[in-house]
Amino acid sequence: MNLDFESAALPFPLPRPGEIAFLDWNRAAPGWSHSDGSDTSIVYYGGRHLGSTQHYLLVDANSPFYPPESQLAGRYSLQFGSGIRSALLPDYTWVNAYISQTGLIPLGTESLLMLSTGPFAVYVGGVEIPMLSLGGNQFAGDISGFDGTRAELKIVNTAMNGEWNTTTVDNIGFSPTPVPEPSTFAVLFAALAAVLWFRRAGKRQLPAGTFSSIE
Repeated sequence: MNLDFESAALPFPLPRPGEIAFLDWNRAAPGWSHSDGSDTSIVYYGGRHLGSTQHYLLVDANSPFYPPESQLAGRYSLQFGSGIRSALLPDYTWVNAYISQTGLIPLGTESLLMLSTGPFAVYVGGVEIPMLSLGGNQFAGDISGFDGTRAELKIVNTAMNGEWNTTTVDNIGFSPTPVPEPSTFAVLFAALAAVLWFRRAGKRQLPAGTFSSIE
């Protein structure tokens, strides 16, 4: 499954500086579902979202409105923000934007690892998973109760009504190692990075509907 957002397919030609491309989800973040809203059927690339509705943005080193290397890892990260469902009356309902996908959590999985910035919450099988900050943008959560099961993974932007806070996520992975202490996380996260690198280099194909894991 596309847990590191490296499967994005950019438009050609690329948008010029200041222009925005509107990408289909199958091109920008294949495998992921999203919250409902008037502006959530597309993913922005190359520019920022203007307005108060929810939005999704594919971020890379060329994103002109953000600092260089604003992605968290690899080539791409996904950023999303909560907002109103529609800018058209009467539906000004506030919606907490999310991304989700369903798959088989590998047998023996103990923890969920990810990179993230901004306000967020993680749910597995509808259960909120406490995420431990391990320094920098690194987080881990105990999902040992879900190993070997098919479950939905959902990441929610938890910004409240009126706040303008975006969430950026990347390098989501499953590990057979229990949630580590912060002092040991650097080693574990390096293992995740190595597995992701080998997976990209070898173009290893996983069975459909199966999440990837650290072995």
